[in-house]
Amino acid sequence: MESLERERDARDQERERRLIAGSLQAWRATDGERWGLVISSSSRDSSVFHDIKIIAPANRTGATAEGCMPISIEALPPGQYFVEARASRGWGLPDPITPDSAPEVVPVTKSTKHHVASIEFTDHLGTRWRWEPRTSLVRLHP
Repeated sequence: MESLERERDARDQERERRLIAGSLQAWRATDGERWGLVISSSSRDSSVFHDIKIIAPANRTGATAEGCMPISIEALPPGQYFVEARASRGWGLPDPITPDSAPEVVPVTKSTKHHVASIEFTDHLGTRWRWEPRTSLVRLHP
């Protein structure tokens, strides 16, 4: 009986960790003038994610996931952010998106050339994760 309870507790803890990790998401977006990436951190417990690396190739440079410059963020508090893709200078800094933000940022949903190839990060419990479209969310190490 005790063993079953431990297994259930371990499953519950793993499910909670995956929910927290899954609350960090990113997608390509534009505001009509600029192209970039929206990064969303919407954890219920207001987690801050650390050591974030996002690979997001774009067609303007002909970049592949292997050859593009990653977005690197040391710490990301809860919220939504727009990171501008700058042609010659790489990625900009995360700019908070608020209800009053203008112009409106819209997702790029029909382009196969503008996508997120991977997101790697550490959660507030020190667990390292990687998300990729084909493998979904994978724990790298505790």
